[in-house]
Amino acid sequence: MKQTNKNKSFEKKDLARLDISAVEVQKAKEGNIQAAKALLKKAASYLTSRKQMPDALKEWLSNALIEISEGTKHPDEALCLKKKPGRISKISEETQELIALSVHELPGLHKSGRADGSLGAYAEVGERFGLSPTTIEKIYRKNIDAYLLGQQINDEIKAEASSTYPSK
Repeated sequence: MKQTNKNKSFEKKDLARLDISAVEVQKAKEGNIQAAKALLKKAASYLTSRKQMPDALKEWLSNALIEISEGTKHPDEALCLKKKPGRISKISEETQELIALSVHELPGLHKSGRADGSLGAYAEVGERFGLSPTTIEKIYRKNIDAYLLGQQINDEIKAEASSTYPSK
């Protein structure tokens, strides 16, 4: 079906009006501190400009303020500025294995920078995956033994195959 220019401009207007606050709120509730900080900055902007705040942002902020005022949550927790425990368990096994492999292939297991000014392995991989160097280290230590065992088994299979079937 051919799309007319009228339909294209309608879609562009709709996209321009979309507010991503609901998505950002969900990310913040899932433990994304950067999303929470962006929401706070956005809320401050709406408050100072006296513009109508999107419903998702208004609800998130008002709930957090109520929790803080009632003392049911610490401000950092209510505003989603505190990392949630158990975050590693939410990362798929495949991703954890990829993280461990990525760290293993980089020189030095430092959290901070190396002498040459480049990032340490944990920090570099953490940047790529949006995780802290400490989280990367935990994932690496949890998964590296299985990876190394797999490598050892593969090496033994190759050695056995080459001794059983020598090349001509």
